[in-house]
Amino acid sequence: MSDPAAPTHARVVPPEEAASLPVQRAFGALSGSLLTPDEARQLLAVGDLLKEARAVVQEARDQAEAIRQQAQAEGYEAGLNDATEALLLARAEYDALLKRSEGDLVSLAMELARSLIGHSLELDPKVVVKLTAQTLKLARNHRRIEVRVHPEDAPLLHRHADALRESAGTPTLFILEDPQVPRHGCRIETEAGIIEADLETQLDLLAQHLGVERWAVRGATRDG
Repeated sequence: MSDPAAPTHARVVPPEEAASLPVQRAFGALSGSLLTPDEARQLLAVGDLLKEARAVVQEARDQAEAIRQQAQAEGYEAGLNDATEALLLARAEYDALLKRSEGDLVSLAMELARSLIGHSLELDPKVVVKLTAQTLKLARNHRRIEVRVHPEDAPLLHRHADALRESAGTPTLFILEDPQVPRHGCRIETEAGIIEADLETQLDLLAQHLGVERWAVRGATRDG
């Protein structure tokens, strides 16, 4: 009997068909596979810190506006001008400090995430199998599932095909080699949509959680 995981029997999704399928980027599956709960909490705590800092800035702005309105209502023009100038200067300095600190915090979090994940991959090459199995749980019980992985990862996944079929809840699972998929990542395709899980996906979604764009974090390098 032929192995249903063999790529020679797989259906290749045409580009026009794949383009019309919804894409889900699997942050939960990836973080659960590659980071411990404590490590994930440490990274996500940075987002909470940034939210608090932004709230402090907004509070300072609200207070400055309240003081300005009060001074104007009481007719203290000279005091109003001095207070407004001082508050504007203090706010500008605080905003600049926050912006610099925020960039440092985000860069630190992103580098920590990359380091932790890279270290996990070095210690355990089978992480890609764990990642794929976790991601397949998001696509359970579909009639047909295609797992696209980097060619260098495909042999390892073929050796664990039975376990992957169990995670997927279907025997109709095909493992395909795809050089467009990053090493240690996977792309799951079903009739309902596409699920992507890899290092860059995790970093992108972590950056979104922190409220920044990846290009902004790397901006200093690009400008240099």
